[in-house]
Amino acid sequence: MPTVTRNYSEAIQMEEKAKAEFFRKFNAAFFNGDQEFINSHVTENVTWSIVGAEPVKGKQGLLDAAFGVADFSNMEYEIESVICSQGEAAVKGVSRRNDDEGNVRNFCYCDMYTLEGEHSEKVKSIITFVIELEPKHQANSY
Repeated sequence: MPTVTRNYSEAIQMEEKAKAEFFRKFNAAFFNGDQEFINSHVTENVTWSIVGAEPVKGKQGLLDAAFGVADFSNMEYEIESVICSQGEAAVKGVSRRNDDEGNVRNFCYCDMYTLEGEHSEKVKSIITFVIELEPKHQANSY
């Protein structure tokens, strides 16, 4: 393989690795309650669609939804995989939390992210797919 092709290929791999790390940090910011990180890395007109619910529009709407009434920051989580390409990413993971009665609830999720531009670190849209696991399936679901 010619040096130029190899260097270009290596540069793309390095960029994709850096993007994957960014999306890991972004996803973790939700679960860790890092409102400042989210605020700094979304566009003013960001949209967040949780499949089956009304979309959340705008930066303040996203911050209110993520860190307000439906606080996601008291959940344990594990990011299983991140796939990135050309300004888009998919982050797949599992999360768990206790409900008001102290019962553990487990979820599988996938967040689909689109950046403002291929080389940007500003998220312009998020689509979240989330499924709560039934107790009988939780032991073997991940």
